[in-house]
Amino acid sequence: IEDSRVLLLSKYGLDPETYNDKGEDITWETSDLRRWLNDEFYQAAFSEQDKMIIEYSTIIAEDNDFWGTDGGNDTRDRIFLLSYSEASKYFADASSRMCYPTDYAKAQGAYLRKGTTSWWLRTPGSSMDSYMLVTQEGDIYKIGNYVRSDGHCVRPALWINLSS
Repeated sequence: IEDSRVLLLSKYGLDPETYNDKGEDITWETSDLRRWLNDEFYQAAFSEQDKMIIEYSTIIAEDNDFWGTDGGNDTRDRIFLLSYSEASKYFADASSRMCYPTDYAKAQGAYLRKGTTSWWLRTPGSSMDSYMLVTQEGDIYKIGNYVRSDGHCVRPALWINLSS
């Protein structure tokens, strides 16, 4: 909770998606996953009443300080993925970052290990064509995974305005 708003994160891995359909250097700003979250997912997942309290937020394009990879430009989004810093801040340890997929995500090919799934972060990996993710064990994979990799789930985040 921050001032009159609250950050929400999906409890489950909702859908396995590639970060980008083309295997090329990208940033969060230019990724297919960002576009999907803020268009198709936003339109399908929320009622008109829900949409009224979901805030546009400035999303920081965090660099990967481990590898020196540029995060690109900040964006204004309603729906987003957590960054490396946010995942580290909001989850005390690996076990708290572990995520279970929905039945839909399983049917769509989510990677599973002992029932848990991996999930994307918006921070780039060791190169501009890879992005960090949280593994099935809850560890943050800082080198990242290739943007066209499938099977990694999406765990959408959003800010809700409590004063609306």
